Amino acid sequence: MDEEVIYTKTDKASEEIQNRTYKLNQKMRSLLIMIDGTKPINAYLEFKSVLGDVTSMLAELEQEGFIKKIEVVPKKQPAQPAAQTTAGVRTEAGAAEKPEEPEKSGADFKELSI
Repeated sequence: MDEEVIYTKTDKASEEIQNRTYKLNQKMRSLLIMIDGTKPINAYLEFKSVLGDVTSMLAELEQEGFIKKIEVVPKKQPAQPAAQTTAGVRTEAGAAEKPEEPEKSGADFKELSI
């Protein structure tokens, strides 16, 4: 999946949480209570060992109208190294190049006498 979905509770979910109107099983209810409108799906997957198939449960909660998508956030791509500037020479992704320095000869320098 190339995107991360964020869910929020609906009025139906609030009714279930307050009054147990729709008689959700304990695992579905626990997942429903955790949904807060700020975390992407991946945040709930860490509870898979306790709750079971979280992905299917989220799909079922959405299909039954307890939750709805409020945002689809593109997954962050790994950062690409930016072009760097080294000693005035622009290079790509870390291939640092230094400008060639002119050769120095003794004739270029004057001797100082004290």
